[in-house]
Amino acid sequence: MKEAVSTRFCRHVPFKWVFILFIFGAFALSGCGSTIFIQIKDSPEQHFHNGMTFFVWGKMKEAEREFAASARLTPNNPEAFTALGMLEAKNLHFLRARLSLSQASALATEDFDRGFVQCGYLYLHTYQQGKDWLDNALKAFNEALTLMPESGDPYFLMGEAYKASYNFRDAETLFLEASKRTGFFVALAEKEAGVVRNILAAAPETLAGRKAALKDPLDRADLASLLIHELNIQELLDVPMHYRDVQTEETIEDITDRLDAQDIDFVVSLRLEGISLYPDHTFRPEEAVTRADLALVIQSILVQVTKKPILSTRFIDRPPRFPDVPKNGSLYNAVNLAAHWEIMDAGIEKTGEFDPLGSVSGPEALRTIRRLKEKITYITESL
Repeated sequence: MKEAVSTRFCRHVPFKWVFILFIFGAFALSGCGSTIFIQIKDSPEQHFHNGMTFFVWGKMKEAEREFAASARLTPNNPEAFTALGMLEAKNLHFLRARLSLSQASALATEDFDRGFVQCGYLYLHTYQQGKDWLDNALKAFNEALTLMPESGDPYFLMGEAYKASYNFRDAETLFLEASKRTGFFVALAEKEAGVVRNILAAAPETLAGRKAALKDPLDRADLASLLIHELNIQELLDVPMHYRDVQTEETIEDITDRLDAQDIDFVVSLRLEGISLYPDHTFRPEEAVTRADLALVIQSILVQVTKKPILSTRFIDRPPRFPDVPKNGSLYNAVNLAAHWEIMDAGIEKTGEFDPLGSVSGPEALRTIRRLKEKITYITESL
């Protein structure tokens, strides 16, 4: 009946209006910036594939809706329950994730479906990181490869597991292998390979550095830890770590329950511009570090290491290097100082802008700290 009504309706619509509506729709769609293409079809398979598209690109609410629709239309669909298990793991609901994956495992009879269930367990182990999680992830990876040898998804997900365990070299290898194959996650494989390549280039030397390398954006607590563990600022400034005379005079309320509270307290005691307390005496450890903050931190460190306060004004009269850093601003000297000694450079290469309000990633912070370490002796001797 619906089809008949539709046909009768179309017969009474002039062709020119159909054409106009078609053109209008085409323009409307072309105006979208980043588009996720899905198909509108009420079948369990299509709902599942739409859900995986949403899931891969981080649209979790939409993914859950599609997976639930797929499971509702076909209650014995192992793919839908595997995907729901992965989504629960992503949301850190690990018991629910295991229940969904257990149900998927009971329903899976085809090799590919059984392999996809193992991908789900691999994903769960990576997020939960329980006892022997990496060994369990590797076991799931090998089982998935046996069952779905042509798919790139096991390679990608094991790459994520290696990345989470700070084994960046093997992670890059698996991401590159995934990028040569087909699968739900392979669209992200080349990007992730680039991420770990940047981390390897940044060369973190400590556990704090490896943890920070995975952060984007980097937060203020991470930067405090990097200054201590990667830069070794306590030795640079010859200040004993956690010595009573250099502790802050008051309790910083928003860090008291943190494992890195001592690191933060020590860095605050150094009174470095760019990572000091806010006027309300909070540190705001989870606030993102900006490139302006990092430039100010570098300037403060160099002033204290060289014992040359003149450095805080030395570059004020220099010609501007970046179009988005005003010459009359307090940031101007710090940015020019960092650029002069090639410790920091443009944040936006295409425009040559410094991007002072842009966030700092973990690899960028590590590269900056490494450059500072490499140049600090030369800078001190040249003054």
